[in-house]
Amino acid sequence: MAFKFDLIKDLNELSVDDEGVSLEVLPDGTPKPPSESWNDNLPKLYIHHGAFMKVLGGTLDVELNAETGELKPKLFDREGHEMDPNA
Repeated sequence: MAFKFDLIKDLNELSVDDEGVSLEVLPDGTPKPPSESWNDNLPKLYIHHGAFMKVLGGTLDVELNAETGELKPKLFDREGHEMDPNA
């Protein structure tokens, strides 16, 4: 099984099939609902609506390098183990 991630820097690269997910969480630790984050001008993680990981129950997280602003995607299985994209 192979996973592919495309990191974009320009919102023009998005399609109507991409869903924005807020990177912000509420005080109880749950993700900020889309209805509260659509126009908040904060960074989002965009996922294609048919992404296979949604079916698998996987979790995608990102590691932010504060100095460079670069994001490194990290994929976890449903038990919380980090998956190696090269395995």
